[in-house]
Amino acid sequence: MPRRRPLNPRRTPKQSRSRVTVDAIIEATAQLLRDRGPDGATTARIAQRAGTSVGSLYQYFPTREALIAAVATRHLDAVTATLAGALGPDAATAPLHDVVTALVTAAIAAHAADPPLHAALVTELARAGATDFAKETHARLETLVAALLASRADLQLENPALAAFLLVRLVDGLTHAAVLDAPAWLARPAFTAEVVRLVERWLGAQRRPVG
Repeated sequence: MPRRRPLNPRRTPKQSRSRVTVDAIIEATAQLLRDRGPDGATTARIAQRAGTSVGSLYQYFPTREALIAAVATRHLDAVTATLAGALGPDAATAPLHDVVTALVTAAIAAHAADPPLHAALVTELARAGATDFAKETHARLETLVAALLASRADLQLENPALAAFLLVRLVDGLTHAAVLDAPAWLARPAFTAEVVRLVERWLGAQRRPVG
């Protein structure tokens, strides 16, 4: 079995100039993944577009895979922030349909914002065997959704953590399938409406009997 290459940065920049360099490298990687696909985002091209040298690139990222992981982490941060922002302060008491619609719409929008980049990241992380990163992605989203489900008095779910586990993978799986195989669906209201319907029906079937 081939040894997995490290996915963590070599070091964290502390000076503002270094942070600017790292940001430029990560942004250049995202641009090349988007424009040329996974195989076109070579370290030489990344360094050239970032306006730095390959040597400088390797000062911060020990492998190309670590650089891809940095792009994916930044993308995950944006997705998580988008979902958290979609909930709003009254998520525990607002009509369930409105909350589910807001979450599903935000999840689809986050993926639809840049399908070529998202598809490239999925391909690259799978190629690198980055199972830990995939687990972290789902864990962060599940924590967010589980807290929401537990706060809803109208649901009374027996196991909000399990419900979040299943729902995150349902929405994420459907959205990823659209990104990879049918990106045009991401912009169609019918796709969002059907995913919302699936989530609502599943939640309704999981409600704890009252009395």
